[in-house]
Amino acid sequence: MIYNTIMVQLDVDGLVTPRLDFAWDLAQRFEADLIAFAAEASPVTAGDMGGASVEATREEIYYKTTDWLRALESEFDKFTGGSDKASWRSVIGDPTHFLALNARAADLIIVGSDSHGAGSRRQTIDPGDIVLSAGRPVLFAWTDSSR
Repeated sequence: MIYNTIMVQLDVDGLVTPRLDFAWDLAQRFEADLIAFAAEASPVTAGDMGGASVEATREEIYYKTTDWLRALESEFDKFTGGSDKASWRSVIGDPTHFLALNARAADLIIVGSDSHGAGSRRQTIDPGDIVLSAGRPVLFAWTDSSR
């Protein structure tokens, strides 16, 4: 099978390097483009905490999430050395839903989960949902944080 474009899903607060290293190596073996994808859903603020404070909290969460995604993008750029075979996609929204939408840009999707179970549903994908909704082959690259 030939893969022209590979997409790797990165967790916002998980181990990035092992999965990225695996995906980059695979992309180079196939002479394929690599697209890194990261997403985090903003938490829902329950109830009205006093008008302006709710808006300030949402804005703070938005900027914090944006900063995380930018830091992850910077790490990706450093890792790939600014290669023209590598590109970045990120979104503030449900990781599983938006990965499935973006999956149409790739021939193979690489996902995984850190063995220590870091992250929450708003920061990581649902493995079963992505297999059923991506419309592409999904390769699970499990990382071992003990090494």
